[in-house]
Amino acid sequence: MNVEQLFPDVTFNSVTGVVFTDRLSPLIDSSKLLTFAGYLHSYSKLPSRLSSDLIEVMFSESIGGFRLPGGGKIDIVDGPGKVAYQLKTMTSLTKSIIWGRIALEDKLSMIPASTISYDVCQLVAKSIVSKLREDFIEVLDSFESFRYLQLMKDGSDMYLVISEIDLDKLEQFLDNDFRWSWTSKPVNPRKYPSLCGHYNGQKIFSWSGLSGNHFRILDMGLFLSKISKKVVGVKIPLSGLTYNIKEISKRL
Repeated sequence: MNVEQLFPDVTFNSVTGVVFTDRLSPLIDSSKLLTFAGYLHSYSKLPSRLSSDLIEVMFSESIGGFRLPGGGKIDIVDGPGKVAYQLKTMTSLTKSIIWGRIALEDKLSMIPASTISYDVCQLVAKSIVSKLREDFIEVLDSFESFRYLQLMKDGSDMYLVISEIDLDKLEQFLDNDFRWSWTSKPVNPRKYPSLCGHYNGQKIFSWSGLSGNHFRILDMGLFLSKISKKVVGVKIPLSGLTYNIKEISKRL
């Protein structure tokens, strides 16, 4: 699977192309994107893999912002403190991401009941979706904009997805009548069933309430297409191209 298959609704253009055509406005300033691309190009020459922490530092430096370490929903904030970013660095090409942990009150009693009662199962699912909604609302109550970034390597190129979250679209999507059910018990005794939400017959959410409380969005491309004001894709070649910020900036 390649990046274009992960995000079929997103067109990925070369970093210089999107800069000259102004396709990123108002998601990110062109010169800041070029600075970030330059960092990626330079640090990719190191023998070790680029860590997510290092990439967050590079992006925050590029936009003149600062990091908020600690595993919350916000990784980076811009300099004026108006825009919050979540940046996911993927180590493999997969449709799913771990959004975070969602804890459920009365978990020990609710989960067993939800495995045998459809109504209880939907009640548990409703609580989980409500907490997911609250995650987004909490961010947008504190900042003017919430932007999701996903960075992936495919071959010798890096690919960056930039999305601006639209709260109204998010609310509309989460109000859908998702069909929720528990998966079968895995053969591996170290693994546990998960509660999955289906949208138009496709699994879109997964909650590991029996092991870690991780909430996964199983098709991030589809999810972003439903909840975003705008989504753009940028291809950042790591070989055969250098990023001379001053020279490129003269052409802007």
